[in-house]
Amino acid sequence: MNKFGLLCIFFFFIFGCLPNEQDGITNLSLSFSENTEGKKVITIELHPLEVFNGEYIEQGEKINNAPYFKNKNDSYLYFYDQAEGGEKGWSLDHRKPDGIKDHYSGGWYYLEKFKELDESCTGWIAVPTGNNSNISNLSLSINKGVGGKKEISISLHPIKDFNGIYIEQIEKINNASYFRNENGRYLYFYDQAEGGEKGWSLDHRKPDGIKDHYSGGWYYLDEFQELDENCTNWNELDQGIF
Repeated sequence: MNKFGLLCIFFFFIFGCLPNEQDGITNLSLSFSENTEGKKVITIELHPLEVFNGEYIEQGEKINNAPYFKNKNDSYLYFYDQAEGGEKGWSLDHRKPDGIKDHYSGGWYYLEKFKELDESCTGWIAVPTGNNSNISNLSLSINKGVGGKKEISISLHPIKDFNGIYIEQIEKINNASYFRNENGRYLYFYDQAEGGEKGWSLDHRKPDGIKDHYSGGWYYLDEFQELDENCTNWNELDQGIF
């Protein structure tokens, strides 16, 4: 978590108020409840990216000796404990936390030491807006095509050549089916041969199973799973101007 965020915290303690969103602090609204299974629920509102709003439900296991939470959009809320340096705090991210990586694509809340979140925890740092976020929503539908081949239809991509129907190809890449649309764009599963994160990638080059190419964006996974209609939060959709 960056030094600029710490300057924002300093600003708060010296001047008794927070700078505006352009200065790095965004006010979110948090409320707390319990569901019918007795699990804690944290509801977040006012986030500029809708995928980070909603009810975060406490998960079964703990991360960094603290509960972590997940909403219906597969966004996560967890406590980061400086395993990679930076600052302690609660983080919002689109990837399932592993207790080590300092991921906070939805912003983070600074703490000197661990404490549970409460209604006073409103001033969040590095919260992205719709104009500068790396996360975008795509629409996916899954069908069976000619000869029983799987077809994945993608829409809402800002680069039109990545929209359309992706048809399952004969061979497999990384032990998974890959797909091609009529514009010569590919959809395939990347399995960390060059490092980085696992996930489904969109690219204008035919995948070789090794290169981490994603000129049309990528969808994060902590382990392999087939794409379905719920896989809407894609990263870095506008990487490739080629």
